[in-house]
Amino acid sequence: MVAANNDTIQIIDPAEDPGSCLQVAVALSNSLNDLFTVGAWRNIRIYPVYDAPDGRLASRIWGNVVSYAESIGATVYDVKQPGKGSLLMGATVLAGMERKPPFFYDRVEPGMEVMVTRPIGELPVINVYMLVMLDKEIAEEFERQTGISVEELLEIKSKLIKTMAEPDVEVAKAIESRLPDLGEDFNPRDHIAVTTDVTGPGIYVVKEIAELSNTAIRLTDIPLLEPRISEFATRNFIIPNATAGTNGAIVVVARPEVIEGLEEDLGRRGLQPTVIGYVEGKGAPLVRAPSRLKRCIAAKTYLREFELV
Repeated sequence: MVAANNDTIQIIDPAEDPGSCLQVAVALSNSLNDLFTVGAWRNIRIYPVYDAPDGRLASRIWGNVVSYAESIGATVYDVKQPGKGSLLMGATVLAGMERKPPFFYDRVEPGMEVMVTRPIGELPVINVYMLVMLDKEIAEEFERQTGISVEELLEIKSKLIKTMAEPDVEVAKAIESRLPDLGEDFNPRDHIAVTTDVTGPGIYVVKEIAELSNTAIRLTDIPLLEPRISEFATRNFIIPNATAGTNGAIVVVARPEVIEGLEEDLGRRGLQPTVIGYVEGKGAPLVRAPSRLKRCIAAKTYLREFELV
């Protein structure tokens, strides 16, 4: 079985050199994350998609693609590129699977837990950083409201970019080990029912799971990477959804005994998995969330999708 995905971005950090290895690593890790989310990591093949305003920058991006592929043991293919002169980086990616993907929405049942593999909300940090760098008044207001200096914000942003550049291969392996073999039936005592990645929609992906599984889910926690920055971004309408990210956390739905083992496994691999809720019932797609969700989501269209308690 083969899983495939395509994803491209223009740039993740406009303040840094567009030809840096970190820019490409974030773009490719983001492309691969949809595969890692379903436990696909074997025999990775990368068909890069990239473009740049000049040939020298395009060559640097290609070189970084090759280096990234080598670092994770992937095969990279030199394919024809758009050549339109606009900055672009990403890839079509494929990976092999030896087990069934976690698409068992009809097997999601009350009592199952909802876990994220690490805290969420990468994008507000980057957006706030860019505005702080561009506007002195915003920088002063940021320091006043959050107690975080501009220098500290730079350190936080740099650390975050490095995290986003790391491919979630180890997470993929941990997920794969808890999926049924191709000839095996799903067993809720041993297997993960559903996974999805927390990217642009942020915490809204839990509502998508509720709709696909026709269940009611209660969220008990919203673990943000940098709560003060996310809340600042929300208060000041810098980003409509401060739980959004790129190459971010993966949401996992499974029985408590499966989640417990996965938490231990991911913890040993240096991650910060957190149980953020549980499945309350079946029959009506609904997500109940803590009222503090309003502190990190400014868009009313998103908030209306949750029952705040």
